[in-house]
Amino acid sequence: MGIAEKLNGLNGSVVTRQQLQAHVRIAKNQEQFHIAEKLQSILDAYPKKQSFEFEIVKPQIDVVPNSFLQCLDCEQTEEDFNGLAKAVSPNDIYQMITDKMIVMIKDAKSSDYKKKWKSKQYGKGYTIPFNFVSGKRYRGVNILLLTELDVLENPYFLTFKQVEELKGSVVKGAKGHPVVYFTQLFKVENSEKNIDFGTYDRKRANDYAAEVGVPVETIPILKYYNVFNGKDITGIDFDLENFKVGFIDKDFPADEEHRMQIPEAIVSNYPKPAPSLKFGGDRAFYSPSKDFIQMPFLSDFETVQDYYRTLLHEFSHSTGNPKRLKRDFSGTKGSKAYAFEELVAELGATFLSAEAGIIWHNNVNHASYLKGWNRVLTHIENDNRFIMKAATLSQKLTDYVLQFDEAGNPLYFNDLKKQDEVKAKTPVRSDEKKLRTIKPKSTVPAVEKKTGAKAETTVLPGANKISESHSNKTRIRKKKVIDPNQLALLGTKEKLNAPIFSEVSELPVKEITIVHPEIIEPEQILKPIHSSNKIQKIGSSNNQQSEFYTVSGEVGKFLQQVEKKPFGSVVMTMDGEQGAGKTTMLYQCMESFASVGNKCLFISGEEDPNSHLAKSKTEKYISEEAKANLDTVGEVSDVSELYSFIEPYDVIFIDSWQKLLRMVGNLRLDEDLRKKFHGKVFVIIFQQTTTGRTKGGAEVVFDGDIIIKMVKEASFELNYAYFDKNRYTLIPIETIRYNIAKAKCYNPEEKQTEIIDTENVKLSFEYQEK
Repeated sequence: MGIAEKLNGLNGSVVTRQQLQAHVRIAKNQEQFHIAEKLQSILDAYPKKQSFEFEIVKPQIDVVPNSFLQCLDCEQTEEDFNGLAKAVSPNDIYQMITDKMIVMIKDAKSSDYKKKWKSKQYGKGYTIPFNFVSGKRYRGVNILLLTELDVLENPYFLTFKQVEELKGSVVKGAKGHPVVYFTQLFKVENSEKNIDFGTYDRKRANDYAAEVGVPVETIPILKYYNVFNGKDITGIDFDLENFKVGFIDKDFPADEEHRMQIPEAIVSNYPKPAPSLKFGGDRAFYSPSKDFIQMPFLSDFETVQDYYRTLLHEFSHSTGNPKRLKRDFSGTKGSKAYAFEELVAELGATFLSAEAGIIWHNNVNHASYLKGWNRVLTHIENDNRFIMKAATLSQKLTDYVLQFDEAGNPLYFNDLKKQDEVKAKTPVRSDEKKLRTIKPKSTVPAVEKKTGAKAETTVLPGANKISESHSNKTRIRKKKVIDPNQLALLGTKEKLNAPIFSEVSELPVKEITIVHPEIIEPEQILKPIHSSNKIQKIGSSNNQQSEFYTVSGEVGKFLQQVEKKPFGSVVMTMDGEQGAGKTTMLYQCMESFASVGNKCLFISGEEDPNSHLAKSKTEKYISEEAKANLDTVGEVSDVSELYSFIEPYDVIFIDSWQKLLRMVGNLRLDEDLRKKFHGKVFVIIFQQTTTGRTKGGAEVVFDGDIIIKMVKEASFELNYAYFDKNRYTLIPIETIRYNIAKAKCYNPEEKQTEIIDTENVKLSFEYQEK
């Protein structure tokens, strides 16, 4: 959920200072800096206040992060602005992108995968989607949405309106494809003059601003519309015979004769200084510390396309070097940062392969190719902006490698034109295809956000022999590389089609990094003594901001902060004697997590979810807002089913551990839950024996990050909870208590500060001190 939507859901809620600080961190991570600044202004204005009551005056708007703008087109809309009353919110769009990728990955598990295209020979089609009317190629995440990682019979897409304007028609039952873009909202706002005006019409905004004497603010808003592929459109001549940009024919054997001109030209035009390229061995990797790429020989690959896919993957990694685009290489294998860099490089290789006319899979390994993405599946499901962020950086590295000029032509076109001129003077063998010079409808790159002159473009319809000057001298070897270590995050055992990313923790020492237009001072990076990628220098990941769950109300005040870990999960345990109020507090925790948008699952082993008792507790403790984000299940057949239940949720509540073990059998809290899943929270009730011992063994409870004890007093009204352990406490745990019956948090040692009567600060939301 986006921070804007989270804040809008806090209307009437009491938010602790710690939660407000967590919201600031989330806002910065999501590049919603306008929200971060407003929240920080509250903290700065009242440094001694520990809680605030929010009154939402005006909904917050989720703007498109600046980093996303470079891979999205800007298109103005004629519709009027109606705040957040639109049917689709930005978060819905991020979720739509995420859901499509998840379906693609999970569908790949099916053994009966069938080709979606109709060409008789595999691999004949297009890899780059284009807008037929503008002639512009789609970029970034839109490539994934339109191609679904498959070849296209027709590279062109049009909106329904565009089809009608061109006197064509869409085939009945044709499926539309979403295209994400951003539009500019123009706001004229001044709280002192009671002015709050918004429109997508620039002229209208400027006229009104001049009238009231208030400047116009431009805000990018995320949108999407549907387009249809040319194969589902009749009545329009697409003239595909004369358009071969991103066209492929088939896979070619891996030998010197079939070296491909376009990828060779892309690599030879890589921005200087380029990483060195070494050959030999049975591993493919990029070394950030020494800035070189290691590749097996071309003859070790099954097809020449496999070779170039692998090469472009490693060149994609190399763009993240501090002397180039300076991406985060600090992640260790298995971490979110590592998975993110792998996904960026894999998508970068996909985009560059599409440019080179190389399909990134074939008919025997398409399913296994996507299965390799399962290792990022957890991160994708837990962060619906994960794909968008990765695709944006992948487009950025693609632009860096291709180096488009003002006319929209990549730099490597110059090499192809020279080779084409040489070929024109050389007699052509009857079995060799000619290069063709074609005119795309437009060659202006989307990054320039403008239309311009058309340019002559030299395009290769398939793979052709390259001149000796572009050939690497390699010895011919017949053995096939099948390396068990070649298990890249996005790869398979069968082929070197997704190379490993090794030495990610190493960075150059005392190296000046040049990022135009400024020079960054040298940075001293220390390396661990041991070479294992599991070991890193302490504090080396301090540049990664921690993320915390939003927990509302008094439970949030009591818990203070609950981390969303990049690796592993947080376990919170509750135990106490019978009648202490464990289940009651569990319901209160469910309300506090779910009401602010966290996806929650309640495994109710003690009470059937359909029982009168369970229903009455739900009505008593769970609000309608929380119900929308809270699911429940009463029976779990086995561990496999348990894992499938857990996967889609953020927070999992279990009542109780003993009942869960009876349903699924032996289960270890630390190894099978806490370390197996990433970024989740497990809230688990443990029963006590009559002697006060925890059932299942005390060591099980001690595996928790937050251990809550329940104290049973003479009256339920006096029962309370306290921390026996809390790794995230911001104050001494012995000073804080939680009254279960009153659902109230107390901190006896908290100094009472004077309540200041003041008018609400005029922000996009107003707040009251509590």
